[in-house]
Amino acid sequence: DQVNREVDAALKAIRNAQRGSKTTPAEFRAPFSEIAAAFIADRQRDARSRLTDQTVSQSEAVFRLFRDHTSDAPLTLADAKTAASFFDKVKRLGRNWGRSPETKKRPLDELLALSADSKDERLSTRTLNRYVSSLSGLWDWAQKRGEVAGSNPFASHWTEARSEEHTS
Repeated sequence: DQVNREVDAALKAIRNAQRGSKTTPAEFRAPFSEIAAAFIADRQRDARSRLTDQTVSQSEAVFRLFRDHTSDAPLTLADAKTAASFFDKVKRLGRNWGRSPETKKRPLDELLALSADSKDERLSTRTLNRYVSSLSGLWDWAQKRGEVAGSNPFASHWTEARSEEHTS
């Protein structure tokens, strides 16, 4: 199946080149993890606007979860359905999923299985909105660099906090 997708993508690229197109097919663009790493590096280059270590760590965690969700597909392939299914998944994580060093090495599906067996509360709205912010910011940054086009598939996932909700 993977081989067929790669062959189809290569044929598409050849046809586009024959027609004079210089656009790289989405399937051959940089994987999500490379774009996310470049985004964080760019945000850290200026000491005056540098992200805190905690913000970098939190963003890296969100990016790792999304990378796992998409099997590190190019960001340009992300759409509203991909974003919605990702947020539907992470809403099922326990609020303490990232506190242990061991969990930071586990894939998303394993974290979801552990959370399903847990009695912990789920992620707070505040945390989910931080995930939205990280991915939305990455999309906007990548769009300015021509890596992605179109509307931001993450931007519509902001959630209003309930007053009785605890924050994490």
